Amino acid sequence: MMRLVSSPRHLRTLTCRRRRQSARSLNIFSIFSKEAVEKERLRLKEELNRGYFDDYRDMKKHNGKLATASQSLLPATASVKFPPLQVRTINGDQFTIPYKQHVNGEAEEIFTGVPATLICIAFRGHGQGLTSSWVLPFVDYFKGSSSVRVYEVFYIDQWLLSLPPIRYLLLRSMRPKVEVVQQEEFRNSVYAFGDCYDFRKALHITNLLTGYAFLLDEQGWVRWRGFGQSTDEEVKSMISCSVKLLDDQKSCTQEPLDEQTLKIEHQSTC
Repeated sequence: MMRLVSSPRHLRTLTCRRRRQSARSLNIFSIFSKEAVEKERLRLKEELNRGYFDDYRDMKKHNGKLATASQSLLPATASVKFPPLQVRTINGDQFTIPYKQHVNGEAEEIFTGVPATLICIAFRGHGQGLTSSWVLPFVDYFKGSSSVRVYEVFYIDQWLLSLPPIRYLLLRSMRPKVEVVQQEEFRNSVYAFGDCYDFRKALHITNLLTGYAFLLDEQGWVRWRGFGQSTDEEVKSMISCSVKLLDDQKSCTQEPLDEQTLKIEHQSTC
């Protein structure tokens, strides 16, 4: 049997090649780690500049009313896109809100499925009571409608409560309460778990102690938003903006009349 003996020159070549490969790997990992470190540094800076006591001071001063809700719909060009959010039901079912995927030929379209979607988000227990002031009037006005949808999201960002065993027990303890509250088909009480930093940044959420209400169109653009405890005027603006989204959807989907129908309508008006 023949034995292959590597020459010293061949060994030096292999050694240099392995060193170059390891150097490339170290450079790649160092780049990734630098980006992660920089992101974490910015995050810590923001949290230090505004902490829990700042949120508590705003809550005590304004009761979570960070701003007054807009009286009309924001144009889509000036709106932000609601980021996809992984949520769970009390039964443990997981899905993404508010979007649905629809394959049209080779293109994949992402939309909410309804002309108007109200998403109310709370990060703490006090915020849940505030979001109810938006949800209840909305549900009462659109009762029985299939053109709207409501999501009540309770976002749990504590890492311990996000662990699978604790999360399972937490959802199980919430089941009796949610089953009593959730009566309408278009009303969904869901829970989100995990880090919420990127989600909050996308929607410009600063205070975790208050509640937030977002009204979305069919493409997922945030066309209206509310904060804290709702007022009667803000509820009216929310309802009117929702009706406006429904009317806009009807006008877009309405089929054009043919010439014969137009002729008949013209004769009847004469």
